[in-house]
Amino acid sequence: MLFDYKKALTGPKFIPHFGGYFGKDGNRDIFVFSKGAWIAGVAGLAEKDADAIARDFASRLD
Repeated sequence: MLFDYKKALTGPKFIPHFGGYFGKDGNRDIFVFSKGAWIAGVAGLAEKDADAIARDFASRLD
């Protein structure tokens, strides 16, 4: 599913240390990643800010 969502993003950038993508979904910045069975993301933040929030978020997913 992550790869399908990547196709919907404008200008997707692979984030190697996270295994996710940062890009635009419409007019909104979005950082999307997978962890186990989850597909998760952070929307509306710049890449640097989204990365920090996503790290905390990912640590809470089981």
